[in-house]
Amino acid sequence: MKAVLAGGGTGGHIYPAIAIANEISKRLSNAEILFIGTEKGMEHKIVPEAGYDIEFIKIKGLSGNFFEKLGVAFSLLGSIVKCMNIISDFAPDVVIGTGGYVSAPVVIAAKLLNIPTVIQEQNAVAGKTTKLASKFANTVCLAFDDKNLLGCPEKTVITGNPVRASFDGLNKFRCREELGLDSHKPFILCMGGSLGAKVLNRHLCDFIKNTYKNDDFNILVISGKRYHEDILAKLAGIDIEKGNVQVKVYINDIEKYMGAADLIITRAGATALSEIAYLGKPSIIVPSPNVAENHQELNGRVFEKKKAAVMIIEKDLSGELLENTVYSLINDPYELQCMGKNAGELSIGDSAKKIVDEAEKLINKEL
Repeated sequence: MKAVLAGGGTGGHIYPAIAIANEISKRLSNAEILFIGTEKGMEHKIVPEAGYDIEFIKIKGLSGNFFEKLGVAFSLLGSIVKCMNIISDFAPDVVIGTGGYVSAPVVIAAKLLNIPTVIQEQNAVAGKTTKLASKFANTVCLAFDDKNLLGCPEKTVITGNPVRASFDGLNKFRCREELGLDSHKPFILCMGGSLGAKVLNRHLCDFIKNTYKNDDFNILVISGKRYHEDILAKLAGIDIEKGNVQVKVYINDIEKYMGAADLIITRAGATALSEIAYLGKPSIIVPSPNVAENHQELNGRVFEKKKAAVMIIEKDLSGELLENTVYSLINDPYELQCMGKNAGELSIGDSAKKIVDEAEKLINKEL
């Protein structure tokens, strides 16, 4: 199989694409895979680190005022032409898009070249790019159980969100041992998403400053590059290297820390929530309000309704509320256990396999 994958901007679109690529490579030893992305998105670094080739195009997001949208339209046309050239040269059997505005011209170009296409939407509400790409895709794969999400139930399949193979078989106590964490104290992991989270970070700092001397738990904050120095300044005076508080810009082996965690404080990006569900972890969800279609809150509502997480809307968040919520949970192991179990029930297993199965069906249909 030769496959082109497109998904970019943030880790939420890139990691599912990598999980799909890994499944193709695992399934077919002679597989050839090419990514298409932008140099401005995180894919320019993450994809090569995962061992895959990538070609770059220039494309802007599908938003803005009239004149900005006009510029985007011209940019889209130019990107489609470049994608057609890249795809023609590579001659793939299938094209798979996992979201981010880069995936639209790739899927459209594939359609114009009569190459089978699959798109995958990670969120509970579809973004503008996915809505556009779905009109050209042969198969639409969704994470949440709503075949009418894009108005094309006849070509929609519920597959869940792909989770990287590195999340398989993780053992909480083994992860703690490998990371050198105290097995007798709860471990709390705080993740603001691949781009960081300014407001969440600020309230986390208030919470940490008010509780770190109690030494009741170990806590790790993943700050994101954009806000790292800001957090360090707010936590000045706290030993974040040797004490019970740690701050890191980014972590490559995040699966080990998630596996070790008793409680995860997170945004509501689809990839993070899928990983939390896959591991069966309790969480406190603080959706970002600065996302298209308010999709993070809608993602979070699914977990809240299932009693798999406590959700706090950002405008209601404070250090005090965070403190009260954390302590009420870590002092109630049974509640944590129930939340984790409920989260696990939201996970759809073998998502990457299901998506690759759909890709193979399209290829075989073309033969």
